[in-house]
Amino acid sequence: MVFAAAGVEFEDVCYSIDEWISKYKNSGISPSRQLPVLYVDGKVLMESKVILSYVGKELNLAPEDNFQLAQADVLAHIINDLETVLSAANRHEDSTVKEKALGTARKEIIPDKCGYFEKFLEANDEEGFFFGDKLSFADICFFSFYNAYIAKGQLDPPVVLKDCPRLAALYKKVRDEPKIKEWIEKRPETAL
Repeated sequence: MVFAAAGVEFEDVCYSIDEWISKYKNSGISPSRQLPVLYVDGKVLMESKVILSYVGKELNLAPEDNFQLAQADVLAHIINDLETVLSAANRHEDSTVKEKALGTARKEIIPDKCGYFEKFLEANDEEGFFFGDKLSFADICFFSFYNAYIAKGQLDPPVVLKDCPRLAALYKKVRDEPKIKEWIEKRPETAL
């Protein structure tokens, strides 16, 4: 989505879980045997939030101030933590344990982080984005997570943002960025 926001053409190669395991996991595509990976000039970069931060910096979608840049990385890593919580909850085979873990995530963990993000935006003098009036990779990371994991691809802000007006506005603002809107309309179908 960051490439799309910057108007940079890219090849988005997606694998089903079965396809990855049977054909590619041991093929050398990824030195760590996990996805995603980004190839730049024949070199490989791994880990989604590291890739996000790198691409954001390269494509002028990152705060210019080093402290704000570190804060953007913090926001992305908090979102990564939320992804980890939901992924771990969904992997439980026992449906009772799974529902309890998902309930804790939905009722406690995600609302708590929404409160943190809302306060972060409030401290930003109401410019609309996490860092002033300019879209950053942190804004895109926030939208991408909430759109995929919480709203399940629906374009309206998810219910969990109902008590967070700044976050709901940020969700809409990122969603309505012309290049992101165009990408959403043609994005590939994936599990998330």
